[in-house]
Amino acid sequence: MALSGCPVSQISTMAGVSKVTVTGWVKTADERGFDALRSRQRSGRPPKLSTEQCAVIDSAIQSDPKNFGFKVWNVPGLSSYISNTFGVQISVRQCQRLFHGPGYSHIRPQPYPRKEYEDSEERKAFKKLVYNYYWQKQE
Repeated sequence: MALSGCPVSQISTMAGVSKVTVTGWVKTADERGFDALRSRQRSGRPPKLSTEQCAVIDSAIQSDPKNFGFKVWNVPGLSSYISNTFGVQISVRQCQRLFHGPGYSHIRPQPYPRKEYEDSEERKAFKKLVYNYYWQKQE
């Protein structure tokens, strides 16, 4: 359209973009050709863990956490396991993604004893155990 003499303002209105964007497109096409306007795949940041390492992590999560020195598989525990096994520091948020990737979901058991035991020592002791993060594979 620009080559046929159509005004930039009209092209920008039809394309739904600003005049500056259309001007940039025309300049890019003039300098580097029309192929420079095509979208291309961007590589992005490379992953810290390989596919094989992720498979090892998944198999570790499926096994008993006591074999690795943990009571349950939780996010800080997984981060520690990855750091000790592979020497790679993974953030807590990334560990949450590692849990969700293979289909695990966060579960938390129902607090018991119930509220009628509000101030009992039994309830306080149980609450300390319950408020850890537990993960279970979705079938």
